Amino acid sequence: MIGLIGGTLFGAKELSDLAPNVSRGTPRSPDGKYLVVPGPIGLLVLGGKPETWTVEDPGALSECAVANGAAAAACVAKDRVVIVTPEPKAPAAK
Repeated sequence: MIGLIGGTLFGAKELSDLAPNVSRGTPRSPDGKYLVVPGPIGLLVLGGKPETWTVEDPGALSECAVANGAAAAACVAKDRVVIVTPEPKAPAAK
C-alpha cells in the first residue's frame, strides 16, 4: 500500500514510486516529481526540499495541482481557482 497521510509519504521511497503515469489535474506535477497538499498552515509542497507555502486562508483550499518544478500551484477556494506561487528565496549570503 502506498499513500499520503498528513503530508507524509508511506509505502514508497520517492514520489515517482506512486505511479508511472500522472493524470492531469492531480496533486502530482505532470513530471511526477512534486506533490502538493493543502494543510492548516498553507500548501505543503513535496519533492526536492519540502516547503510550506503560506496563503491567506489555507482552510479554504482544496483540489490542488502543482506545476513542474513547483513553479506554481492551482487550488479551488470558495468556488473559484486560486493560483499560488512560492515565496521568493532570500539571496544567499556571500
